Amino acid sequence: MDYEIQYGKADVKVYRTHGSPLEGVTAIPESPFAGRDNTLMAAELEVVVHGTVFMDAYTEGDNRLVVATDTMKNFMHSASLACRAATLEGWLHHVGAEFLRTYPHMERLTMIARPGRRGR
Repeated sequence: MDYEIQYGKADVKVYRTHGSPLEGVTAIPESPFAGRDNTLMAAELEVVVHGTVFMDAYTEGDNRLVVATDTMKNFMHSASLACRAATLEGWLHHVGAEFLRTYPHMERLTMIARPGRRGR
């Protein structure tokens, strides 16, 4: 029987300061956007980890390979502090790559983000 376990942590609000400025954006007539300084960046992050190694947590009560969801939240905050990416996609790539480097038993993961609102 084939199986895959997935679980994760959602609704993690994260703020970053002093990311790399987003410069050199090609202007298009439909938008006044020309870049941003990225002094403050905000997003709501979510991570979903996938793998077969987590099955023992359900069948044997062995949680040694399970990363607690509060640890995931703290990890997203910590990895975001070290990130200098200029875009939300780069930010997600950085955090996701750090997850996989730190927890190599995670077979794959899905990172999702909703950008923070400016001017509220």
